Parts: sequence; C-alpha cells; structure tokens
Amino acid sequence: MKTTVSLFLIHAVALTLIGPPAFWTQDPVKESAHLPETWARKAVLNAVMPIYSEEAVRRGISGVVRIKIETTPEGDMATIKVNPHIDSLLQKAVVDVLNKWKFKPFRGPSGLDVVVYSRLNFNFIIENGAARVEMFDPGPNPPAGECLGCVDSAKELREWEQWKEAWSKTDELSGHRP
Repeated sequence: MKTTVSLFLIHAVALTLIGPPAFWTQDPVKESAHLPETWARKAVLNAVMPIYSEEAVRRGISGVVRIKIETTPEGDMATIKVNPHIDSLLQKAVVDVLNKWKFKPFRGPSGLDVVVYSRLNFNFIIENGAARVEMFDPGPNPPAGECLGCVDSAKELREWEQWKEAWSKTDELSGHRP
C-alpha cells in the first residue's frame, strides 16, 4: 500500500512539474476514408462536366484525365491533385469545374462525417471532328487499377503524395494559387 501511494505521489508531482506525456497532448487523429470512384460519382450533388477548350480540340489533345480529390467532412472540395503526365489544357478544364463540386458527406465509423479521399477519371474524346467529355468507362473487365469500385490504398496514397496539387480550398481562400 505504501509503495502504491508513493508511486502515485511521484506521478502526480511529475505531471505537475513537467506536464503530461506527449501522447496526451497531441491533437486527435482526424478520421478519414479512402473510397473508390463509385462513391464520388454517386455522392456528387452538383456535377458539371468539364468543357473541352477550343485550343485543346484544335491541337488534337485527348485522353483520360486522372485526378485525386479530398473532400471536407461537410462535402466541399478541399484539394484536387492531377496526374502530372496530363496535358495542362485538359487539367485546367477539369479543375475549373471540379473545384465547385459538392458531395454528400460520408459518415465514418465514429458516427461523424469525415474527410474523404477518392478519385475521378474524365475521358476527353475527339471523334470525327466532334469533341466531348465524359466520365471514363473502363469496360466490364478492367485492369485492377481502373476498377471503379476498387481501392488500392498503397497505390492511391503513393499517387496522392506524388501527383501535382492543382487546386486547394486553403490556397484559394488565402489568394495563393498552386
């Protein structure tokens, strides 16, 4: 009993003099979810498709624009990252509309709405002189990396770190452009 009381007093004095251990004072880890493209397509509330610029059409620029998105717990767009190997005209077309998209919030295991990381893919197509933009359709048996309902967490996180930030709500509010 005497030892227990002595240890308690030593801990109490130490906490008073030097404060609590570091792990007690850290901010709690923000809960987030890494969700497949099917979530983003179904959860968007105000989808407006990108506009194919006349210059991109004139130059014959086409292809799939692959982007990563981060949404706030409220469903607002927070960050847009673009595959760095995509032509800048197509990147701009996507970012110009996507930064205004709003999503239905996603409720995490804690019961609170959480930050979501996901992706979207847009196909810029020129056929017989006509240009159009549509959501990318990988077909019925896509490779693992193109499956709309799949998430490869390791690959997604690696790309999130490597891809170029094209737009950020924080930067927009501060007047800074990436």
